[in-house]
Amino acid sequence: MADRIKLSASEASSAVRSIKGKAQEAQSVVGNLQRDIGNVKSWWEGDSAIAFVEEFSKSKKEFDKMIECINKYGDMLMKAIEIQQKADADIARQMRS
Repeated sequence: MADRIKLSASEASSAVRSIKGKAQEAQSVVGNLQRDIGNVKSWWEGDSAIAFVEEFSKSKKEFDKMIECINKYGDMLMKAIEIQQKADADIARQMRS
């Protein structure tokens, strides 16, 4: 365990915004892919087209899990900020009493 913990709330908050932004970008890319894959049906027919679309559907579940994981990292960092700020406020309050 570290003897000293240092956390810049402003820098951590900036990182949270960046992480959450990346998750939104990934969600947008996956949505665009889903739309493009769905459009394949308009110009490709047959079992191979069905298999292609089905494979994307399987992959999309994994993409969605990845996006959820990215968001969780942002949530964990936000929680660390909140815990640090609460601990600092608690220590200050105890010193004043």
